[in-house]
Amino acid sequence: MAVIERAGMLVGRRVVVIGVGMLGLTAVAAASSAGAASVVAVDPHRARRGMAERFGASEVQSSTVRLKDCDTLLEFSGSSAALQEGLRALDVQGVAVLAGPVAPAHLHHRCVQLRAQAPDRSPEFSAGDARAVFLGRPRRRPSTTR
Repeated sequence: MAVIERAGMLVGRRVVVIGVGMLGLTAVAAASSAGAASVVAVDPHRARRGMAERFGASEVQSSTVRLKDCDTLLEFSGSSAALQEGLRALDVQGVAVLAGPVAPAHLHHRCVQLRAQAPDRSPEFSAGDARAVFLGRPRRRPSTTR
């Protein structure tokens, strides 16, 4: 799954999955089996939260309002409000991978990886606050050896 691959190593990390439809449930199972310290599944639908527990979520929530700090945020809901709350919970040097049809501020790409650069958790997220790496083939860095 491209989202899990882009998230990087999940061993010992606190993972939040927003939106636990088919892809979100797969992400919950993958994060749990990859050794995440905790996997919090967020979805407004009770049945989906129940499924997330069966797929390995250590905690389920109906909204993003009371999210605790996380190291990895996996966004599948497509909700701008949920994304903003999820980004507020993202800890310094955390990774957010957006798979839903939503992006913060003026980034208009379906799948990006955002790395938090500063501990400031301002309510508005801007592209200047993070580095974005688009999902797909990674670019090769030029060789620096001589």
